[in-house]
Amino acid sequence: MKMTFNLIFEKIFENNKNLLLNCILYSCLSAAFSVLWVLFPRIVIRALNDTQQLLSVALPFGIIVSIMVFGKTYLEHKAWMKINNIRYLFIIDLINYSLSVPYQKTLDTNYIKKLSQAREATMQPELGIGAIILTIYHFPSAIIAIFGFSWILSELSLPFMFFVCLNTIISYYLSKQIDQIENREWKETSNLKRKQEKVYDIMLDQTYAKDIRIFGFEKPLDSCGRNYSTDIKKININFHKIKIKYQIAMNLIDMLSNIVIFSYISYQIIIAKIDLALFLSYSLAVIALNQQLKYILTKSNQIKKEQKRFSAFYQIKKLAEYKTDKQLYTISTDKFQIEFVNLTFTYPNSEHAVIKNFSYKINSGERVAIVGLNGAGKSTLIKLICRLYSASSGQILLNGININDIDLKTYYNLLSVVFQDGQSLPYSIIDNITLSTKADQKSYQTAIKISDFLAVQNKLKQAEQTYLSTIIDDEGIELSGGQKQKMLLARALYQRGKIFLLDEPESMLDPVAEEKLYQRYRQITDNKTSIIISHRLSFTRFCDKIILLENGSLLESGTHQELLNLKGKYYQIFDKQRKKYENN
Repeated sequence: MKMTFNLIFEKIFENNKNLLLNCILYSCLSAAFSVLWVLFPRIVIRALNDTQQLLSVALPFGIIVSIMVFGKTYLEHKAWMKINNIRYLFIIDLINYSLSVPYQKTLDTNYIKKLSQAREATMQPELGIGAIILTIYHFPSAIIAIFGFSWILSELSLPFMFFVCLNTIISYYLSKQIDQIENREWKETSNLKRKQEKVYDIMLDQTYAKDIRIFGFEKPLDSCGRNYSTDIKKININFHKIKIKYQIAMNLIDMLSNIVIFSYISYQIIIAKIDLALFLSYSLAVIALNQQLKYILTKSNQIKKEQKRFSAFYQIKKLAEYKTDKQLYTISTDKFQIEFVNLTFTYPNSEHAVIKNFSYKINSGERVAIVGLNGAGKSTLIKLICRLYSASSGQILLNGININDIDLKTYYNLLSVVFQDGQSLPYSIIDNITLSTKADQKSYQTAIKISDFLAVQNKLKQAEQTYLSTIIDDEGIELSGGQKQKMLLARALYQRGKIFLLDEPESMLDPVAEEKLYQRYRQITDNKTSIIISHRLSFTRFCDKIILLENGSLLESGTHQELLNLKGKYYQIFDKQRKKYENN
């Protein structure tokens, strides 16, 4: 909790020191306002017999209260905006941390749960960090008010004050039990709510709209969402049955304590120890003191509860801030040799190795094709090269250096990658390709020309300023699969990396566009070390070497002609594809 408080005040001091001054002024005004309302009836009652005195009291009081109400409202409104600004800083931190977490860890189901909890604890203003900041803001006013009400009641006996405090402590204990029950309820329902939210996100996502309509997925998805809702409701009902017992006990104790308190104050007026003005003043002070004490204790419980919710934020932060003491290398050469040494990789929570003891050397400037049936480990190998996954054993060497020992930013600057499932962003075409606010027009034009995306762009009214989504721009468009593939290729070309990695770049292209890509492949990869994954073995003729993977292991390697002469698995696959084209 101390860490959270330090982090909050650090952000306040760095970004909005005025919030502290706002808090002090609000606390003083709010506490003074509450105490004045308790004292005012005493003054009014005593001035009832003197109209002039009554007016001399009521008028200034009305003016003071009006100023206080205006000041409180103004300060609270300003504070709410400032508190939201501080909360937005935590949201930005969470986004940055999540983007810095190693990609492999983002696939872990436990990480997905924690990220969902961290999002809830930062993005929901009434939960997590938002609730903690808001509570801290209101805390001082409650503490000052408690001192004020205690001063008013100090004229009564100590046993009376002790009884009031005892009642508050009992209420606090019961409130704490309720908070613990609610915390257990949150833990049991949070995963179900995350799954339910995902189902409804899919139902509302335009990406899935065609499949949902054509294949009638709306009923199964709706049924799934309803099932999650039913399970959540059952858990809520079970916990509500437990909570209601404590709430009934709290209400009974409050009722009995109020009877005792007001009986005592009434007895004081009967024995003429106090007058009607004091009776009213003490009654209001007791009620207000009780409320403020309960507020302090209840909110203390809430801070602990919200701190537990917010703990997921720190777990994401810890994953993102992993540091190594190893000396990281930088590389400044233009020639790159890639070597796989006894490489093995197994996905988390799996016993089956996707890549098994794989060893191979790719010389600088070589064009290498990786082929094999589905599930052979081809795309996984690309992700291992990209350092999205970490090898379970073995290593990948770049010019003799383990790629994990190379500065990550330096390493990524060497790569130009086209993923099979690459994504477009809801921004303009030029922003999607250059991923920069300051595009190099010459490089941009070269990239869209070589990738054959220029023809696509020329047909668009707003050309490179066309948005690839209707979310931000009503006149935005959605690219077809083939157009998107060309755009992704243009993005890779614009990056001008020295190592080219292509994961089935022809998968969405029509035969004419595919043939153009074949013809330009040498130009695209000229003076570059390149690796291409392809199911179409006609493409591999343009490569210097071919690797055939089967079940994650190296089965065959050589040139296109060498593998045909071998009459092995590569020959069988190639022959089947050749006959298929001939028959068609």
